Amino acid sequence: MANEMQILGIPTNTTKRFTGSFTDIRTSTPIMFVSAFHDPVTPLHMAYSTSAGFIGSSVLVNNITNHCGLSQMSECTTNAVRAYLNNATLPANGTMCQPELLPWGLLPEGGFAADGASVEGLLTAEASPSERKKKKDPGQVGFA
Repeated sequence: MANEMQILGIPTNTTKRFTGSFTDIRTSTPIMFVSAFHDPVTPLHMAYSTSAGFIGSSVLVNNITNHCGLSQMSECTTNAVRAYLNNATLPANGTMCQPELLPWGLLPEGGFAADGASVEGLLTAEASPSERKKKKDPGQVGFA
């Protein structure tokens, strides 16, 4: 970030920059890293790479496509985060949680959460506004 700011001519204070090592760091409570499986900004391998520097840490993976590992909660993710915050209990490293609901109200196994209607036709360019309204489709931009 500092490099981008310098390119833009914004002064940065690098006197407080961390120059130590990110290996074999022992924290008072082991860290739980939560990451999305498909994160376009911070790829999953970065969670594992960072976790490797912290002794006893763990990576919890939420099987979603998004930038934030907690943006689409699932019962598995919620329970793991609660266990960590309440008791410092870590999930096994690499635990993969599956979402119960995908973006736009879609269910992972197919179907539409609003009324159980089939996804087919709801998110296609051919679906008319009246069809979407009739099927309780919120009207997001569809896929052809």
